[in-house]
Amino acid sequence: MNFEEVPGAIEQIFEKISEINNKIEKSSVNELPEVMSIEQVAEMLHCSKQTIYNRISQKTIPHTKNGENGATLFLRSDVLSWLRSFSIKTKQDQFTERESKLKSVRKK
Repeated sequence: MNFEEVPGAIEQIFEKISEINNKIEKSSVNELPEVMSIEQVAEMLHCSKQTIYNRISQKTIPHTKNGENGATLFLRSDVLSWLRSFSIKTKQDQFTERESKLKSVRKK
C-alpha cells in the first residue's frame, strides 16, 4: 500500500466500523420491550425456553401471569435486576466495599 491508497483504506475501515456499530445497536437489549414473553427472555438470556420454564416452575425468575389469558410475562427491568443479583464482585469492588465499611466504623 502506498501513501495515495491510505485515504481509501481509512474510508473502508470507517465503513466497516459503521456496519459493526449498526449490528450492535440492532441487537441491543434496550430494543426489547418492557413486557416480554418466554421466548424473548430466553433470547435475552441466551438460553433455551425449557430453561425459562424450569425457572418459572421453581419460582426462581421474576414473572407474572396475565389474568386474561394466563400467559406468563416478564418485566425486562425485573429480569435485568434478577440477573444483576448473580453478579460476582471483582477484587477491586470487594476492596472498595471493605474500605468503605472501615471508614464508617472509624467515624463512630
